[in-house]
Amino acid sequence: PQRLRLKSAAAAIHQQAGDVANALRAYKEALHFDEGNAWLCHQISVLHHEQEDFEEAVRFNERALKLQPELAEAQQLKELLSEQQRSSGILGRFFG
Repeated sequence: PQRLRLKSAAAAIHQQAGDVANALRAYKEALHFDEGNAWLCHQISVLHHEQEDFEEAVRFNERALKLQPELAEAQQLKELLSEQQRSSGILGRFFG
């Protein structure tokens, strides 16, 4: 539990500083200590979304919602990701 708290705190500090790569690394290390933590999965999903790595964002979002379906933040991100996928699908047909 202590390592989990330390990794989560370090990840949050990196995230606030805009250091996405180190934040992602720290959140994933924290997730290693608590694989059933929906909040960590959601944070990883958010960071992948910010980096426009939508495939990974969707993967971690689905994992978060599987672990905790009522997690409102993850539900909101799922909606946003769905809208973006629909938009890119339409744009992809025009520009592909």
